[in-house]
Amino acid sequence: MEFHFLDKIIIASFVFFIVYIGIFHNSKVRTTDTTFILSGRKLSITGFVATLVSTWYGAILAVGENTLLYGIQTWFIFSLPYYVFAFLYAFLVAPKVRRSKSISIPDNFRTVYGNKAGIISALILSFLSSPAPYLLGMGYIIQFMFGLELGAAILMSTVFSVVYVWNGGFSAVVKTDLIQFGLMFIGFFSLFYFLWFELENPVQMVKGLPETFTNPLGG
Repeated sequence: MEFHFLDKIIIASFVFFIVYIGIFHNSKVRTTDTTFILSGRKLSITGFVATLVSTWYGAILAVGENTLLYGIQTWFIFSLPYYVFAFLYAFLVAPKVRRSKSISIPDNFRTVYGNKAGIISALILSFLSSPAPYLLGMGYIIQFMFGLELGAAILMSTVFSVVYVWNGGFSAVVKTDLIQFGLMFIGFFSLFYFLWFELENPVQMVKGLPETFTNPLGG
């Protein structure tokens, strides 16, 4: 397919800012463990929200598929439990984490329970927070844009991601997430606008859905 010149400008601008912020702008950020891993413990509420939302929507393929099949049930199984536990974490756990001065969950396990517990928790978390689905998603985008083999596209996405994270640390991740956050919501509102005026009123679309799609249990 052919890209419109506006598409090319948006994609090129996004890549430029990611490279600039992730590789060049933060080239000297890695001074201490706290600076590199925690951005000096100076994360603003704006950066906090942007990085959470951008990371959450990294699973948009799975969320989209589940929504297509089961409707609003997706919100009840993916979002509602998350909000409940995030609220509890924010008020009950986060203050204790802050006081502990640990730089990661494995670091806290190591301090409290010893080196073996720290290593085991690090291994478990490496599976829980695996970047594989995100690298695969980026690989598909590169494959779609440039017509490469999927393996080569995934390799490119992996190298690019490792370079800017290794070079810029958490600060680079947050700043690039801010850009992604902005583009995401511009895209969401643009899609909503065009769907409304080019296809059908959203209220009418909801009324036309199967009954199970508005069932919290999805039928």
